[in-house]
Parts: sequence; C-alpha cells; structure tokens
Amino acid sequence: MEHFEKTLARILPIPHDVVNVKMSDEDIRVEAEVWCKPFACAVQGCSEPRVRTEAEKLRCSEAPRFYSMCVQRVSLHMKDIIQDKLNKKK
Repeated sequence: MEHFEKTLARILPIPHDVVNVKMSDEDIRVEAEVWCKPFACAVQGCSEPRVRTEAEKLRCSEAPRFYSMCVQRVSLHMKDIIQDKLNKKK
C-alpha cells in the first residue's frame, strides 16, 4: 500500500488545465486511466507468462486493485477541479 501512495503522490495533483468543464464521466475516466499508466503497466507486466517469486505474485495480485483505486482517485480529483472551475465562473 505504501508503494501505491508514493506512486499516486507523483501523479496527483494533476494540472488544472488538463481538465475541461465539458468533460463527461466517460471522458474523465479515460483521462484518469491515462494518468494511472504506472499502475496499468504493472497490470500488463503481470500478464507476461513466467515464473514469479512470492513477492512478485503478491504484487501482481494487488496490481489490478491498485489500478482501479488510482483511476477512482484521479477521477474524483478531476471532478473536484471541474467543480472548482464552475464555482469560479459564478
């Protein structure tokens, strides 16, 4: 979990200019997936057929969950940015 938080700390906060107030939920999810590429790469790397150590097996078992958590957190961050931009327009 510590590795997850350190990696996520390198991703967040994302720049405000990346987020457009007209983005749909699907647009936000897709953009969040792009920002979560380090976690997606871990998932992809675990799909390679080879013998793994116990530590690697554990890391690979957690990789999809961490990717999903990253996408969720980045999406929420992007929605907060959109809300912030909309509030400033008022």
